[in-house]
Amino acid sequence: MAQSSGFFNALQSGGTYDRKYNAEDYSDNLGAIISTGVLRSGNNDLYVQAAGGMALSINVGRAWIEGKWYKNDTAFTDFSVPTAPTGDRGRVDRVVLRLDTNISGREIELAYLAGTPAISPTAPALTRSGGIYEIALADIAVNPNVTTITQSDIYDRRADTDVCGWVTSPVGYDDYFTNLDTEFNTWFAETKDTLASVTMVKQYHWGTTATGSTTSVTFNIPQYDPTGVDIVQIYTDGLLMIEDTDYTLSGSTITFTTAKSAGTNIDVFVYKSIDGTGLGSVSDEVTALQNQVDSITEYMYLCNGSTDNVELTNIAQTFLANDTAYDNMTVYVHGTFGATSPVGGSGTSSARYVWMNLGTENAGMKRLTFDFENCSQITLNCQSGYYYYGVGGNGIHLRNASIVANCDYSGSQFLMIGGTSGNICDDCTFVINAYDYGCIAYSGMFNNCNGTVINSSSNPAYPYCFDIRSGLLIINDGEYYSYSGNASGDSAIIYTGIAGYYATASLVCNTMRCPTAARSGLTQKQIFNATVIRGAANNLITSLDEGSSGALVINNTINYASPL
Repeated sequence: MAQSSGFFNALQSGGTYDRKYNAEDYSDNLGAIISTGVLRSGNNDLYVQAAGGMALSINVGRAWIEGKWYKNDTAFTDFSVPTAPTGDRGRVDRVVLRLDTNISGREIELAYLAGTPAISPTAPALTRSGGIYEIALADIAVNPNVTTITQSDIYDRRADTDVCGWVTSPVGYDDYFTNLDTEFNTWFAETKDTLASVTMVKQYHWGTTATGSTTSVTFNIPQYDPTGVDIVQIYTDGLLMIEDTDYTLSGSTITFTTAKSAGTNIDVFVYKSIDGTGLGSVSDEVTALQNQVDSITEYMYLCNGSTDNVELTNIAQTFLANDTAYDNMTVYVHGTFGATSPVGGSGTSSARYVWMNLGTENAGMKRLTFDFENCSQITLNCQSGYYYYGVGGNGIHLRNASIVANCDYSGSQFLMIGGTSGNICDDCTFVINAYDYGCIAYSGMFNNCNGTVINSSSNPAYPYCFDIRSGLLIINDGEYYSYSGNASGDSAIIYTGIAGYYATASLVCNTMRCPTAARSGLTQKQIFNATVIRGAANNLITSLDEGSSGALVINNTINYASPL
């Protein structure tokens, strides 16, 4: 038949139907528009991972092979790596998804292929004939005499188009645009001699987040030429890796010197140069390109939902400790933030637990800004009997952060910003639920921030939004609340204490709002409990008692009874 089409409702005539289709008709049609490979989704489809001992687990997910579909809706745990070879020869096994179109098969199912021990072992070849078509999900390095397979022994092959590939677009989509590139290159080769000197530089990006400990990833950039013509830059968690020191590159496979833990962000940038007049100008353009790459001042961090405080601390401390070309860097944090445990400290009054360490003692050297505009609320759940910092270090710069600290335990204390110099917070919201002492900061600059500190204790409690002990506190706009569980407690927005210890404390405050807002069982008292504070408070907007303000000059107070 020269022409065919479908699918149409069949009509019965004389006891037979005039339209007949079978499974092959459906598969042939789907195979023309859906490429063979694994679906790439948020489920991390069909990812192979170590499951303890020699066991393996394969994620839920979908795949298509030659137009036929496969679905796994429960983690597959039936595979166990066969006993490791003895002696000095290892083995490479392979987990595959196998299509069997033979009459006896007619299915797609997972299969395990054991390799052959060798000094330089290779993975078993895929079968793609005789009604069998296999795609590789992962290769497993089985070293001699091992009794446990770790994630670093498993090499993900889903992105490798030679053995698997992602279902990312209909068949023909990539071919069409590849053909356009070919046509352009042909035109350019024929025309470039008539043009002025022109160099074109194209950037291609691929990124992934490690789902388990791994020493190897394979990136998928179809335009990449592994012969050495292209420039390749590899970053982990925003930090540029050095080839032959931090990693080696073979084709599109990156092998790291040290294993990368789950949640590590891996980004690959490939730069291609198309030149019209000769290699000399290509070299000049590449040099300029490298200088541009070296001056990157922005980085995007994607949350993993469990250890993001640890990852951001690592980014900050690595950046601040190394001699980079950057004067400043902004990290844009995206996603649902998770923090399971602090990153340092012992929980005592002299060595508080620190949830995140985003600054440095040498705060004047350079500054790292963290912008949380596209990040969820950060919740820090503390434990009884310990002292905490929310964010530690000097030279901290936070933007658009929303942090809630739950530390309502007897014997515990919480200080949101732990540094004492050079800290800046812009458009942030801080909420501290404490027992007898909670405080946002001792000093720093707070621009258009909102703060609420609650000390629930019925004993004399000390809830202060700011406890100025030394240095300079600057507040520009923003709204603040301080509540005590004891009606006679020192509930205050700003506090300074005994002269001498607080002799260097200073305040500059502009248009700060301190409303009254009733909360059951809690009391608001005053703005200032400040016997020795110096400075000026301009245009306070409040209905609270101003309290004692020492040497502070208050210029204009605007009263109102409810939040703006």
